[in-house]
Amino acid sequence: MNAHSAQLTKMKLSDRVVMLKPVSKAKNPILMKRKNMFKLSSFLTRNNPTSAASTDGDRTRNDEAIKSLRDVIAFCMLPPPPTDGAAGW
Repeated sequence: MNAHSAQLTKMKLSDRVVMLKPVSKAKNPILMKRKNMFKLSSFLTRNNPTSAASTDGDRTRNDEAIKSLRDVIAFCMLPPPPTDGAAGW
């Protein structure tokens, strides 16, 4: 072992023991926000039956938008064959 590596070995810090909190006790703002959003949506659905119906309507509108977007992407990737019978572009 040369002098430089021996010096580096002496300078090396020892590994520290790290103890992590369980996820249930940690204060993670992202998880807290998700939990609050879930509580709020379930509270609104439970107390207002019309909100459940409006959620279904929103889902239907979103599904239609997703289908339209899917069709546009499919057209861009695989355009329909030309109608005049020409091969390729």
